[in-house]
Amino acid sequence: MYQTAINMKKSQIRGYKNTKSRLEGEEERLQKAKDELETQKATFDDNSSLTRDPSITREEWAGTEADKQKDHRSDIREQYNSCGDKIDRVIGWVQDALTNKRQGIREYTNAIGFAERQLSVLEGQQRKWKAALSSSD
Repeated sequence: MYQTAINMKKSQIRGYKNTKSRLEGEEERLQKAKDELETQKATFDDNSSLTRDPSITREEWAGTEADKQKDHRSDIREQYNSCGDKIDRVIGWVQDALTNKRQGIREYTNAIGFAERQLSVLEGQQRKWKAALSSSD
Protein backbone atom coordinates (compact mmCIF):
# COMPACT_ATOMS: atom_id res chain seq x y z
CA MET A 1 0.00 0.00 0.00
CA TYR A 2 2.75 2.46 0.91
CA GLN A 3 5.41 1.08 -1.43
CA THR A 4 4.34 3.11 -4.48
CA ALA A 5 4.41 6.36 -2.49
CA ILE A 6 7.80 5.40 -1.00
CA ASN A 7 9.23 4.65 -4.45
CA MET A 8 7.89 7.95 -5.82
CA LYS A 9 9.39 9.86 -2.89
CA LYS A 10 12.77 8.13 -3.37
CA SER A 11 12.67 9.02 -7.07
CA GLN A 12 11.85 12.63 -6.18
CA ILE A 13 14.79 12.75 -3.75
CA ARG A 14 17.14 11.33 -6.42
CA GLY A 15 15.97 14.01 -8.85
CA TYR A 16 16.51 16.73 -6.27
CA LYS A 17 20.00 15.43 -5.47
CA ASN A 18 20.92 15.27 -9.17
CA THR A 19 19.74 18.84 -9.71
CA LYS A 20 21.57 20.02 -6.59
CA SER A 21 24.74 18.29 -7.80
CA ARG A 22 24.42 19.96 -11.21
CA LEU A 23 23.96 23.36 -9.54
CA GLU A 24 27.03 22.76 -7.37
CA GLY A 25 29.08 21.98 -10.49
CA GLU A 26 27.83 25.16 -12.14
CA GLU A 27 28.60 27.12 -8.98
CA GLU A 28 32.15 25.75 -8.96
CA ARG A 29 32.67 26.73 -12.62
CA LEU A 30 31.27 30.21 -11.98
CA GLN A 31 33.52 30.66 -8.94
CA LYS A 32 36.56 29.68 -11.01
CA ALA A 33 35.53 32.13 -13.73
CA LYS A 34 35.05 34.89 -11.16
CA ASP A 35 38.44 34.17 -9.57
CA GLU A 36 40.09 34.23 -13.00
CA LEU A 37 38.38 37.51 -13.90
CA GLU A 38 39.46 39.07 -10.61
CA THR A 39 43.03 37.92 -11.22
CA GLN A 40 42.96 39.40 -14.71
CA LYS A 41 41.48 42.63 -13.35
CA ALA A 42 44.23 42.86 -10.73
CA THR A 43 46.87 42.29 -13.41
CA PHE A 44 45.14 44.83 -15.62
CA ASP A 45 45.10 47.36 -12.77
CA ASP A 46 48.75 46.71 -11.94
CA ASN A 47 49.83 47.30 -15.50
CA SER A 48 50.63 50.98 -15.18
CA SER A 49 52.60 51.07 -18.42
CA LEU A 50 49.35 51.83 -20.25
CA THR A 51 48.88 55.09 -18.37
CA ARG A 52 52.43 56.12 -17.51
CA ASP A 53 55.78 55.51 -19.18
CA PRO A 54 58.60 56.44 -16.79
CA SER A 55 61.23 56.24 -19.55
CA ILE A 56 59.88 59.37 -21.25
CA THR A 57 61.17 62.52 -19.56
CA ARG A 58 59.55 65.95 -19.59
CA GLU A 59 62.26 67.29 -21.89
CA GLU A 60 61.36 64.72 -24.53
CA TRP A 61 57.78 65.91 -24.40
CA ALA A 62 58.56 69.31 -25.85
CA GLY A 63 56.51 70.90 -28.63
CA THR A 64 53.96 69.18 -30.85
CA GLU A 65 55.39 65.75 -30.10
CA ALA A 66 54.35 66.27 -26.49
CA ASP A 67 50.82 67.16 -27.56
CA LYS A 68 50.62 64.09 -29.79
CA GLN A 69 51.96 61.94 -26.98
CA LYS A 70 49.50 63.41 -24.47
CA ASP A 71 46.56 62.91 -26.84
CA HIS A 72 47.64 59.37 -27.55
CA ARG A 73 48.10 58.67 -23.84
CA SER A 74 44.70 60.12 -22.96
CA ASP A 75 43.13 57.88 -25.64
CA ILE A 76 44.90 54.90 -24.13
CA ARG A 77 43.82 55.94 -20.62
CA GLU A 78 40.21 56.29 -21.82
CA GLN A 79 40.29 52.84 -23.41
CA TYR A 80 41.99 51.46 -20.32
CA ASN A 81 39.28 52.85 -18.03
CA SER A 82 36.57 51.56 -20.36
CA CYS A 83 38.06 48.06 -20.32
CA GLY A 84 38.39 48.15 -16.54
CA ASP A 85 34.72 49.09 -16.24
CA LYS A 86 33.73 46.26 -18.58
CA ILE A 87 35.70 43.74 -16.54
CA ASP A 88 34.02 45.05 -13.38
CA ARG A 89 30.59 44.65 -15.01
CA VAL A 90 31.35 41.07 -16.06
CA ILE A 91 32.57 40.27 -12.55
CA GLY A 92 29.28 41.69 -11.22
CA TRP A 93 27.27 39.52 -13.62
CA VAL A 94 29.20 36.42 -12.62
CA GLN A 95 28.65 37.30 -8.95
CA ASP A 96 24.90 37.64 -9.58
CA ALA A 97 24.84 34.24 -11.30
CA LEU A 98 26.80 32.76 -8.37
CA THR A 99 24.31 34.21 -5.90
CA ASN A 100 21.42 32.69 -7.88
CA LYS A 101 23.13 29.27 -8.02
CA ARG A 102 23.80 29.35 -4.27
CA GLN A 103 20.16 30.24 -3.62
CA GLY A 104 19.08 27.32 -5.82
CA ILE A 105 21.41 24.98 -3.95
CA ARG A 106 19.95 26.13 -0.61
CA GLU A 107 16.42 25.58 -1.91
CA TYR A 108 17.23 22.09 -3.16
CA THR A 109 18.99 21.25 0.12
CA ASN A 110 15.83 22.27 1.99
CA ALA A 111 13.62 20.34 -0.46
CA ILE A 112 15.77 17.22 -0.04
CA GLY A 113 15.53 17.48 3.75
CA PHE A 114 11.76 17.91 3.58
CA ALA A 115 11.34 15.00 1.14
CA GLU A 116 13.56 12.76 3.29
CA ARG A 117 11.42 13.56 6.34
CA GLN A 118 8.29 12.71 4.33
CA LEU A 119 9.92 9.46 3.21
CA SER A 120 10.76 8.61 6.80
CA VAL A 121 7.13 9.16 7.81
CA LEU A 122 5.91 6.97 4.94
CA GLU A 123 8.34 4.20 5.85
CA GLY A 124 7.20 4.40 9.48
CA GLN A 125 3.57 4.16 8.41
CA GLN A 126 4.44 1.19 6.20
CA ARG A 127 6.16 -0.58 9.13
CA LYS A 128 3.13 0.02 11.36
CA TRP A 129 0.81 -1.23 8.62
CA LYS A 130 2.91 -4.38 8.11
CA ALA A 131 3.08 -4.94 11.87
CA ALA A 132 -0.70 -4.58 12.12
CA LEU A 133 -1.16 -7.06 9.27
CA SER A 134 1.18 -9.63 10.79
CA SER A 135 -0.33 -9.29 14.28
CA SER A 136 -3.88 -9.75 12.95
CA ASP A 137 -2.95 -13.08 11.35
